[in-house]
Amino acid sequence: MTDKNQYGTDIAADLHAYEDQIDRAIAAGAQLAARMTLGRIEHGISAVVGQDAMARVLASAQHLGAAREDLVAAHKGLAQDARRMQIQWTSFGPSLKPEEDQPRPTGQIRRVA
Repeated sequence: MTDKNQYGTDIAADLHAYEDQIDRAIAAGAQLAARMTLGRIEHGISAVVGQDAMARVLASAQHLGAAREDLVAAHKGLAQDARRMQIQWTSFGPSLKPEEDQPRPTGQIRRVA
């Protein structure tokens, strides 16, 4: 592996870790909003109670969603740059990536008898 490929692998690892952290933050926010709502219903608490806090929790989820969207765009840009520079990315296991994010062969394949 060349130093350039190691650099690509290191960036990919950091990118995947960042994506994971944002996804976990989104999930934690959804869990909090659900607990606040279901708990209020279960205990017969008025919707007025905690509304300001709920609005802020939901606003933070919107911000995290926007951050995730930006990170996905950055991921696509880095993948395109890596292909142009012929930097090999290391796979981090199976995924359901769109076709455009899948590795592409870099050389000619010929049939061998």
